[in-house]
Amino acid sequence: MLTNHKLLIDKHCPMCNIYGKCFTQVQLIDTQTVTPYQNIEEVYTQNIDMERAKDEIALYAIDSTQTIYGIDAMIKIVTHQHPNLHRLLHSKIIYAFLLRLYRFISYNRKVIYPTPTQIHERDCTPQVNTKYRWLYILFVAFFTGIVLNKFIFHINMALDLPHNWVREYIICFGQIAWQFIAISLLSKKNTLDYLGNMSTVSMIGGLLLLPLLAINSILHLSPIIFVCYFLLVVSIMFVEHIRRCKLLGISLKMTGSWVLYRTVVLGIIVSLMGISGIGLFGN
Repeated sequence: MLTNHKLLIDKHCPMCNIYGKCFTQVQLIDTQTVTPYQNIEEVYTQNIDMERAKDEIALYAIDSTQTIYGIDAMIKIVTHQHPNLHRLLHSKIIYAFLLRLYRFISYNRKVIYPTPTQIHERDCTPQVNTKYRWLYILFVAFFTGIVLNKFIFHINMALDLPHNWVREYIICFGQIAWQFIAISLLSKKNTLDYLGNMSTVSMIGGLLLLPLLAINSILHLSPIIFVCYFLLVVSIMFVEHIRRCKLLGISLKMTGSWVLYRTVVLGIIVSLMGISGIGLFGN
């Protein structure tokens, strides 16, 4: 068990709290190790880069006053009693993958799960890393396109309609371009924060569609069920989009633009296919 350390986590981040509790419960660290970034005592902050600790968790050794960050801190906790595992995780390819995966999640955690800033405590919002933010936005668009293709395919098959696999990707990536222009006109300073949150709304929608796809693989559901469930998911996304705009302090005109895009896309698809209710869902 690792003792005499302080592991700084964002107390408002569910993922941070989960792995902090897991490390404690499996006795990799003692119960005094996990400490919220927002509340850590000033005596410890003198030897911690508090700006870097917003981006990557900090593991501070009380005895040596040394601090390590991010994936290095995670690896030390997991492997401090297992030197062979330590060497494996520090091998060039594995370490490079873990480093990028950790930063991908850490730099985007506030658009995955946004929380309002509390004026009476330290702000633990990571900096906006342009590379990892755009990777997140594009990754979610690709993921959503895959799920949508599977979802719409079953509707098209049931209605004996042709399926265009490219169309759903065009809709997903087109939404990014559409909303990028809209947010750039309304609030340039919030562009990447907004697009990241919008992408998370899309990811929520995609994840909510997966259970119905799983059920359909067993029961072969009616297209009507698919369409009704789809509309329910879109409604949930609509409410979540509004909530996130309010948290960001962004005009609800962005939600109007978000809906307008779907309306335009739906109109185009209806005119081309003569059927409603297909292809509205995007980023």
